[in-house]
Amino acid sequence: MSETVIEVHNNECDSAGKTEESAQYGIPDRRAPQGKAAVFNLVKVDRADTPSGRIPGSPGGSVFQLLGCQDTGADVDFGTIFDFGSNFILYSIEDLNGAAPFCIFLEIGAKEQLICEEAFIDRGARSVAQLGCKVLVASLETVEAHVKTAKLNDAIDTGKFNLSVVWNTGRCGSTLMHKALLALHVGSFSEPQWLDQLCFSYSHNTDESILALALKACWVTDIHC
Repeated sequence: MSETVIEVHNNECDSAGKTEESAQYGIPDRRAPQGKAAVFNLVKVDRADTPSGRIPGSPGGSVFQLLGCQDTGADVDFGTIFDFGSNFILYSIEDLNGAAPFCIFLEIGAKEQLICEEAFIDRGARSVAQLGCKVLVASLETVEAHVKTAKLNDAIDTGKFNLSVVWNTGRCGSTLMHKALLALHVGSFSEPQWLDQLCFSYSHNTDESILALALKACWVTDIHC
């Protein structure tokens, strides 16, 4: 397996010398062909410790208001996200009701710290992500195709893995439960951004069959990254 190379610039300027303050939020429009992921660099990030970032709102908003990226012009094979030593996490799913929905993967050097120490992945990832890290964008079609060809569903379909969703109304001890599960060496993902989006942004205006496909694709991708 190939090793993922991490290129990290300092926390004040991106690779072009642009300061974070002058950079803009948003994801470039360029998309990679089937089976590939477009490579961008992170040049701006909203580190506000709230689900919606600096702008008041509900959890599960678009990351176009949370991350700012610069296009490198390069593409990589989508499968490299799953290589041994890869530091990518599935961060968000965008434009689910559009003609070409896509997923955003964020490079996190402190990946274990994010999962084990940050209470919530949605804002925790923005807290620990370093400017200059890689941001990969791949179509949902590419994600679903890889899930199928790499047989990422097999462990779930055969019962080798058991998956559960814990839903709560807040302030009920769910974060403590998350920490307890981690202490028992059970994989526990607390409020990932993509799940916030499916629950809060898409659930009321998206066909249930599309939601179900997106949920399964995102879930198995996240646990295998």
